[in-house]
Amino acid sequence: CETPEIAYLLGILWADGYVEKKVFRITFSNLESDANAIESLVMKTGKWSVRAWQPSGKRKKQKGFTTSNKTIHQFLSNNDYQSKSVSSACKILNCIPEKLHCYFWRGYFDGDGCIHNRSRNGGHSSSMSLAGSFNQDWTFVEKCFENLNIQFKVQKRTYKQHKSSCVVIHNCNDINKFFKFIYPDNKYDGIGFERKYKKFIEMISNCSESKYQAVRNII
Repeated sequence: CETPEIAYLLGILWADGYVEKKVFRITFSNLESDANAIESLVMKTGKWSVRAWQPSGKRKKQKGFTTSNKTIHQFLSNNDYQSKSVSSACKILNCIPEKLHCYFWRGYFDGDGCIHNRSRNGGHSSSMSLAGSFNQDWTFVEKCFENLNIQFKVQKRTYKQHKSSCVVIHNCNDINKFFKFIYPDNKYDGIGFERKYKKFIEMISNCSESKYQAVRNII
């Protein structure tokens, strides 16, 4: 865990990866456009096979990566990747140098994070969320956000037979703190999904415009 690329990969594997139990196989997949954005990064970390496919229905095309490596498989298993839907990522974060934590979080956000920009009635609202299972252990997120002085809420949802939970940030200033954490110097350096970076930039711009409009209305 000595490079930004490895830290990022560990983050996106925590979000989207699947570490099988009966064979030494590790897989993850994303939208084809997102997978294309990180394919060269993934290939720098080892031997991966790549497959693209069209899901049934109107869903967008997917692309997946697969590798079989006993050593890496055991490392991920020992750090809770097989039980990540109910575990915290504290173990794997302890394996990553603190200076590279931002890349783990960038990978994790690329996989399970979302920015919501909404305009209604002439106003604007923004929020950020991290999705997880209903019984997700959010300790690692809580520790990170507390260190960054970010206000957040943990929400649990049940819709028909589907249960989930998420961490939500509603304050633009707090979202901006997370943005500055995962993108040092506020710049996209070619690691990760550029579209997510642009979503942050859009949100920050909208928040700034909303503040300007509110001040102008008061005046």
